Order: sequence, then C-alpha cells, then structure tokens
Amino acid sequence: MKSEKTLSGDGGLFPETDWEALGHLKLTNGDAPGLVDRLSRAYWRPLWIVAQNRGLNSEDARDAVQGFFLHAITTSLFTKPTEALGRFRSYLYRSFCNYLAGLRRREVAASRRPRKGLVSLDELDSGEVEGRGGFADPSFTDEEDRFRTEWTIALIHKTLSRLREACESKSRMTHFDVFNEWLVLPVLDPEAARSPSGKRTLAELAQKYRLTVKQASNVVVTMKRAFRRALHEELNELPLTETSLSIQVREALSMLEIHSD
Repeated sequence: MKSEKTLSGDGGLFPETDWEALGHLKLTNGDAPGLVDRLSRAYWRPLWIVAQNRGLNSEDARDAVQGFFLHAITTSLFTKPTEALGRFRSYLYRSFCNYLAGLRRREVAASRRPRKGLVSLDELDSGEVEGRGGFADPSFTDEEDRFRTEWTIALIHKTLSRLREACESKSRMTHFDVFNEWLVLPVLDPEAARSPSGKRTLAELAQKYRLTVKQASNVVVTMKRAFRRALHEELNELPLTETSLSIQVREALSMLEIHSD
C-alpha cells in the first residue's frame, strides 16, 4: 500500500514522493530537482485533476503525477531557456498532457502486442492501434481553464502557508486569522466562513478577536499588503517571465477580490 500524507493548506492526499531518488538526482543534475521538489509538494493537485479528466482513476492519476515529476528531473524538463518555457504554467500543463499521451501510447502498444512479436512501427505511427484500442485523445475544451483555476488555488494555499509562518514569527496570528476568515475562507471554504446567521461580518470578526471594527479593518489592509509580498516571494521561486508573473499575481488577487494596486 502506498504511503500518503496530508499536504498543508489543501487537505488533499498525495502518495509520498520518492525523495531518496530525488536526492540522488540532485547530486548529478544541478539545481533543477529543487524546483521540481517544490512543484511536486505544492502544485500536484491541478495535474492530478487533469489526469482524472483524461480518464484515470484517483490512484492511477496520483501515480501519473508522481511519475511526471520524476520524469521532469531525469529529462531536465525545466532547465530549458526562459524563452522556450514561455508562460511556465501553460508549459507545465502542455508537458504533462504530452506525458499522459506517452503513457497511453505505451499502454495501448502493450495491450495490442501479439504473443510472438511486437506491433509494427508503421502501425503505431498511423494511429491505428489507438483507434482500435479506444484511446483516441478526446478534446477537453475547459480542461486548461480548470487547470489554471486549480493552479491559482494551490498558489493561494502555498502563499498562505508562507504568510502564516511570517505572522507566527512576529506573534501576529490574530492578523492572519482575521485576514483568512474575512477574505480567504469565503472564497475557498464558504461554509467555514459563515456564522449561524449567514455570512460573517467584519464586526463579528472584530468581536471574536477582541478588536474594534476600525482595528479589524486596518488589520485587513495591512494583511493585503503582506499577502501581495508573500505572493511575489512564492512566484519568484518559479522560472517565470515578468508577463507570466504579473498574470498569476493578478489572477490570485482577483480570486480573493484584492485590488492589485
């Protein structure tokens, strides 16, 4: 049975990555594994959903995502020039889709392999095997949009973890809790943000944390700025162009209805 762990922030489960294998690769493949390590720990869920959308069950989708991240290291997938990466998130999505297509081709080839010989290369190239096996890739018009949304949610969770650590180090957990309950939970976990009478008000939050409404309002303003800084810090660890960084900042802030000015 695979070992699983709960990832902080999103409550999801993902099988333990073979970190020993990653560590070995770090000795022979430069700094690329550090990036893949962060991606696999924090941003696995959007890819997991794509894999399920392509017909894999939950367990096989987990295996596919983990295999992809190991593949990314062994092939130096993320060490190409920035110009080749383009918008990193889209590059990651396309690379994973290509990886899934490769898995399908190998699965189909194995399922159609005769006992006394291999399927011919001409047959594979023609796509005949895929057609017979029923593995023709469908068109998912909304799949990349769903991927972008899930990526943004994962980015917000990762940024919140960074922000929480900063608040803990400065003994400002009340600041974090007010911000989280006022702006984040209503978007990511609406039920948790509600009071018995409906949507929680800022006055209710102020009372809960023994603040005046003005103090609570000031805390929210301060934490919006802190969240923006933490968001930039998180994204600066990824190989993003300035355009891609700006887009992802804008999308995360927009999801939480935080102005980007």
